[in-house]
Amino acid sequence: MSDETAKPRRGIAALGGSQFLIAQIFTIASTIIGVYLAGYVGFQRTLEYDRLQTARQQLNLFTALQAELNDNVTRLSELSERMHAANEEGKGIWGDWPTLRLYVWEAAAENPALFQGPPELVTGIQAFYAETGDLLSDETLHKNFSSLTTSNAYDRNQAKEKFDGLLEDARSDLNNLLGDAIDRPSQLTAAYDADNPDN
Repeated sequence: MSDETAKPRRGIAALGGSQFLIAQIFTIASTIIGVYLAGYVGFQRTLEYDRLQTARQQLNLFTALQAELNDNVTRLSELSERMHAANEEGKGIWGDWPTLRLYVWEAAAENPALFQGPPELVTGIQAFYAETGDLLSDETLHKNFSSLTTSNAYDRNQAKEKFDGLLEDARSDLNNLLGDAIDRPSQLTAAYDADNPDN
């Protein structure tokens, strides 16, 4: 036996040579890159899922708000017709005045999806409900519409015009804002559903 073969290997040769070292470096680098890419893809999927959930919440909320608003406008339109008839016939309005149905609106105040919509929508609905509620609960207005006198004819006309203006704003402006607020999340959820038909 020769002296060279009996000597123990030292340095790179002891580790298996330069090929082994290069293989280990590539293994470590590919593991790091793989973990990074898996984390990145997972993070992107989480963001996509969060956007989808937010869009679905907004879609459901704004659709329910629009249905509630339209229901209230329909009910208040009947009162408006009674006001017009009372003024034309010189009679009073008898019976109960409608009350606003505000379940969805009041529940929406606790939902952060409401405040992700257009600010003018939130303030517009709030103003409509506040002003309409004030008119409906105004005892002087109730008294003026219980019978027609020369002293309350002007007040009745003013109240009727204000009421009609509020209803027209709700029918046009607020419904348009709600329609726009519904379109964006509706398109996002439709695109996701088209891309993922199994979900």
